[in-house]
Amino acid sequence: TDSEGNIINHECSSNVLYTQGANITRDLLISGGRIGAISGNITYISLCNASANQSCGTPTANDEYIGTTNFSALQGCGMGNQSALTVIPAIGDIGGQANLTIYQTFTNSCALEMSTNVTRLVNQSGFPFAGNTFTLANLSQNDQLLINWTINVQ
Repeated sequence: TDSEGNIINHECSSNVLYTQGANITRDLLISGGRIGAISGNITYISLCNASANQSCGTPTANDEYIGTTNFSALQGCGMGNQSALTVIPAIGDIGGQANLTIYQTFTNSCALEMSTNVTRLVNQSGFPFAGNTFTLANLSQNDQLLINWTINVQ
């Protein structure tokens, strides 16, 4: 919502699972998240800083290894990494499939406008799991941005 209470809808698009995200998944499945530096639960949602001449590149699977994406996380003013809220359905209730929902609402608490167009899911060790882009959002003071990830588990 913007500062006047208007709801602004943004589009949905496919998530990009980073190579590190695949490794995190492997580690969690095999060892309960106890092997290697990149292991750990997905606990944060991060927003890229597209403000003040910053650049947020479109995520690709190998970004973290080849350094092709520009991603500088927003910090402060209620826009920094936020703990992810998760809705986990009972898998047995829907024939062995589930849609895992991970979400958080960011509120710009500063007078400075904040801009973003890329989000990431990040594990407890700070390693990115997946990324996604959306239409550039310019957030004035008290504007809110809901980031809602849906992950299909089969």
